[in-house]
Amino acid sequence: MRTRLGGVWLVLVAARALAAEPAPPPSLLERAKTDMRALTDSVQFIERVSALAAGRAVRANCVAEKLAEARAGVQIGNGEVAIIQENLQAPPPTDERHRDRQEEKRRAEDIDHALARLGFLADRARELTRAARICADEDTSAVSITRVEVEVAPSVPEGDPTALPRSPVQTLDRPGER
Repeated sequence: MRTRLGGVWLVLVAARALAAEPAPPPSLLERAKTDMRALTDSVQFIERVSALAAGRAVRANCVAEKLAEARAGVQIGNGEVAIIQENLQAPPPTDERHRDRQEEKRRAEDIDHALARLGFLADRARELTRAARICADEDTSAVSITRVEVEVAPSVPEGDPTALPRSPVQTLDRPGER
């Protein structure tokens, strides 16, 4: 009987310890892949949007600019992912402690810098997606003519009731203007 209770206690303690531990953060490579997925999804979306702008030169050109920038972001992002993979797969340090610490620090800084750049590229890709949608949907730079018709209520007096009263100073006409 004592063994059973001890076993139950052990299971309860282990379950509680597992529940108390926070979920591990995503790996550095997973974060990089998530940002790259955002970049490639942006390019694919903008390519689909370009079909909506076909036949309208100004809108198609605007979408093409966004697509070119998104594709450039994917190329830069691929380079950043390569830097991350290279630094993560580097051989383990040797016995020279000082040099190894500097090398590890440099690798960590390279990875952080590459992840930051990927994050910026992913944010820019989201902005390009929105901008491409705006390019294809609505040209907000054009001025349109609007006709406004107004019906004046009969209770409004003739003339301009907000006008200043007539000036008491008499104006003289110049000769020849009559």
